[in-house]
Amino acid sequence: MSLERDRLVARTPMQWTTGRHAGFSEVEPWLPLASDDPQLTVERQMEAPGSMLNFVRTLIDLRRRSPALSIGTYRSLPSPSDVFSFERRHPDGAVQIHLNFGDLTREVQKPKQGRVQLSTRGATIPDAPESYRIKLRANEGVMVSEGELGSGHLVEVADQNGWL
Repeated sequence: MSLERDRLVARTPMQWTTGRHAGFSEVEPWLPLASDDPQLTVERQMEAPGSMLNFVRTLIDLRRRSPALSIGTYRSLPSPSDVFSFERRHPDGAVQIHLNFGDLTREVQKPKQGRVQLSTRGATIPDAPESYRIKLRANEGVMVSEGELGSGHLVEVADQNGWL
């Protein structure tokens, strides 16, 4: 089996630093590093607010603080083509997730009291009660809350290296 068709191409050493062997090991790893880009190391991503590492940390924090996300009920929501929408609901509040997997902008409905808490591409709409629609850009995902999750976490993840 060739390496290109094997799962091993996705299982590369974790790139911790910009040092020798990316800080993964004192000896040369048996699998090659995924990239020589220093921006992909944990060391650099820890310093970058818009990094994938910090985006995932924000998601984990929101899940820990939100009963709707951690133990709430699930229901699918109607959505346009290429968009996957669902809601997690708990007596303390609800959270909607809208994920646009397409290459075109799509619109989804926002609850009247909903607030955009997080976006994979940065702020997309003014946080105004009169705005009931959200324009999702291509390959964008948003989290909308009803109830308090905090002051909002409009995080923009760097759109580099095909992450989004």
